[in-house]
Amino acid sequence: METNDILGAVFDKTKDLLILFIGVVLDCIESAFDCMTYRKGKNLLPVLLVVVSFLPISLLSEILELGFIHWQDALVASIFMTIIYAINNITKAQVENSIIFAREEASVIKEKVKRKVGKNHAEQ
Repeated sequence: METNDILGAVFDKTKDLLILFIGVVLDCIESAFDCMTYRKGKNLLPVLLVVVSFLPISLLSEILELGFIHWQDALVASIFMTIIYAINNITKAQVENSIIFAREEASVIKEKVKRKVGKNHAEQ
């Protein structure tokens, strides 16, 4: 057996293992996107991290000519997930600020009502 044949066989097995690994990664990414359907967006950060980390993997696959997905697609997915994550966090912050404002206003109104009731009660 020649050295070239052995190296060719090793390269083929390595390529098969890499393709298997990429398939597992794609399954994980699909599962990560499935978790986006859960309420309250609690799982958006892990999804964002998976999508962003997928960009270097896709660049590496382009270099190794495995070509299962283009780096441009991974870049677009990263940009969209970043936008979704940002909108989700902005919306959460706005809701939390609105709740804080409503609680503060409610306590101010409550104090005014207490003073007014106390004043009316004292007059009687």
